[in-house]
Amino acid sequence: MGIFKYIRNKHGPYTISEMKSINRRYLKLLAQVIVIGLALWILAPQVGQLSNNRQTISSLSVGWLALGFAIFLSSNVFAAYVYQYLSPKKLSVRKNIQVQLATGFTNRLLPSGIGGISTNSLFLIRSGYKRPAAVSLALANNLIGFIAFSLVLVLSGALAPSSISEMFSDISAIYIWVAAGVVVVAITATALSLRFRELIQKNLRLGFSVLRNTLARPLHLILALLASSGITLCFAGALYCCLRGAGIVLEPSELMLVFLASAVATSASPTPGGLGAAEVSMLLALDKLSIASSPALAGVIAFRLITFWVPILPGYIFFRLVGSRRII
Repeated sequence: MGIFKYIRNKHGPYTISEMKSINRRYLKLLAQVIVIGLALWILAPQVGQLSNNRQTISSLSVGWLALGFAIFLSSNVFAAYVYQYLSPKKLSVRKNIQVQLATGFTNRLLPSGIGGISTNSLFLIRSGYKRPAAVSLALANNLIGFIAFSLVLVLSGALAPSSISEMFSDISAIYIWVAAGVVVVAITATALSLRFRELIQKNLRLGFSVLRNTLARPLHLILALLASSGITLCFAGALYCCLRGAGIVLEPSELMLVFLASAVATSASPTPGGLGAAEVSMLLALDKLSIASSPALAGVIAFRLITFWVPILPGYIFFRLVGSRRII
């Protein structure tokens, strides 16, 4: 019996649009399961090797991890100031920082940063913006972030031809198939809903409209770019501390290539926060840099722990706080 017939018999008649919506949800769930399955396929042998080498975990420097977490936390301040500089209206810095901390929870609920965009949009609406303008400003923040991220990559030398060729030379077939699988799943998940695509296109047009208005205030635009660059540097700094705590020292260009692998996987993956895909991408990048698997896995786990898992609980607390105070 087909899934549509089963649901219809189980719960009664549905309209065509309702049935299509149910189908999209199942396909999205399937896409997430495939990505997590690929991640487990790559990570399981590495975890097994790491469990046999507990000395690697115990040798992680607590001091470096604490420094990495402190650097990561400071990214919330930079994130708040991006909105401070982009917004024509005056925003409360204190409330803004609280909202950014709350995204540590909401960004774990939906993929591609949608949770964070929604949370910031609600904050902007409470701050006096109309809904379309609030969404546009939140999307303009993401565009600024992409530009700033690209600038940091260029300045670090990560996009130099020599760095790229070294990273992608002699890639084994298994890596190519895994990467292709992740890309196919990501494209499939993005293309599932026509409404979703139309909404993204509309909001991107609005986001560029906000950027055009921001160009009329060049000083604020430069400050927003600098603040957004600070976010990238905070994450890169946290990654450096986690890898350093595992005994791995990378050149700035190598560090940014590993971070680039994580950022691309996080953006493209249908799982919230790039769960599974980010870890695999970072391990593959470190492997191409001839880093031993055990310390590499220890560093990646530490990085994902302080940037993905640890912020969930305080993020939830701040989410309840800003909700109860009607900040969002």
